[in-house]
Amino acid sequence: MDTYMKVDTAAIYKMQGELSRILNRAYNAVNSMAEGIAKTDSFLVCQGVYKIKNKSNSALTEAKEVFSRMNMHIIKLSDIARVYENAERSNLDGID
Repeated sequence: MDTYMKVDTAAIYKMQGELSRILNRAYNAVNSMAEGIAKTDSFLVCQGVYKIKNKSNSALTEAKEVFSRMNMHIIKLSDIARVYENAERSNLDGID
C-alpha cells in the first residue's frame, strides 16, 4: 500500500521562527531575573543573599543548558524541512 503525505515546509519554517522568538523571550526573562538577583548583594549583605545568589547561579547554569538544547531542536526544524523539500523535489524529478 502506497501512502503519500504532503508536508507543508513553509509551516515548518514559520513554526521555527515563532519558537525561536518565544525561546528568546523566555531566555531574556530568565537572564533578567538572574541579573536582578545578582544585584541584590549591593543592597543587602547577609548570609541569605549569598545562598539565594548561589542557588540562582546554579539554576541559571542549568537553564542555559536547557535553552541551548531547546534551541538545537528548533534549529533542526529547518533541517527537517529541507529533507522534505529535497525528497519532494526528487519525487517530482522522477515524474515525466
